[in-house]
Amino acid sequence: MSRRRERAQAVIETALVIPIMLILTFGFIGLMIEVKATSEYRLALNMAAEASLRAPRGDMAQSRQLAAFAFDHTLNPYGSESNMLHVVDPVNCSGDYYAGIESSQPVTCTANVQLDFSRSVIGFVWQSSVTMHATGIARPSEHRRCVQYLSGDGPTC
Repeated sequence: MSRRRERAQAVIETALVIPIMLILTFGFIGLMIEVKATSEYRLALNMAAEASLRAPRGDMAQSRQLAAFAFDHTLNPYGSESNMLHVVDPVNCSGDYYAGIESSQPVTCTANVQLDFSRSVIGFVWQSSVTMHATGIARPSEHRRCVQYLSGDGPTC
């Protein structure tokens, strides 16, 4: 009789422990996917801010084009998160640099992306998605903050 009770107790304990362990495991995997995707997303924004400074000061069109190209090609190369991240709002950069104003103020780029867990390894368990918002910051270098004259006098700040 006691052996039968021990078996029943083991079955009940297993039935209780396995779902808890699975929930913890899938939660940990989901957290790691979100951390990696957030890192990739923030890197893409910082790269977009840096790339936007490659255009001449005051050239908003070229700056925006460079920022968008850097963001898109950094965010979606061939990584495991590239099919799970969807751009909700495209990259938008702002700052004095775009207006042609001499300033040491940083350029900031923002965008919203959505992380869709249903397209991940844990998609059969976790069907939700998370919208992420971040800001990338880059500062213009000294030679881009100064006005350069064609007469050869050199830059003046």
